[in-house]
Amino acid sequence: MILFVLILATFIQASFLPINILLLVLIARSFITHDQKNFYLAFSFGLLLSLLLGKPLGSLSFIYLILLTSVRFIKRTPLASRWIVILPLGFILLLADRLIEGLIFKSSLNTGALIVETVLILPVYFVVRFWEERFVPRKEIRLKIGK
Repeated sequence: MILFVLILATFIQASFLPINILLLVLIARSFITHDQKNFYLAFSFGLLLSLLLGKPLGSLSFIYLILLTSVRFIKRTPLASRWIVILPLGFILLLADRLIEGLIFKSSLNTGALIVETVLILPVYFVVRFWEERFVPRKEIRLKIGK
């Protein structure tokens, strides 16, 4: 189901929204789960978004992989144990995304979209956290059948 949400976010982002919805969901999911799937999702949807936006293939995937790797390193510190820390860390990661894209694609920094993305990082984090806790089965939980 997360694939459907990410595909929908990718097409909405490529169509008419200037905010990076895909990156918000990927950052939030990386703060919640320690899954290796985050890197596969970042790579594949970065390719899809690059294709839809007409940017060089692999450029957005490379940026997303760098940002998710930094999330993984930040998550190992005791700093990231509270949910309120997501807001400044999300701002720093989103700013890094904008700066790297500005260097690669020679684009200007859109501060309005950056502020909107920073405000949206907490609701996206809570929605993804609710989704992962309620609707994704865990491997540790096993059903005992029998005696």
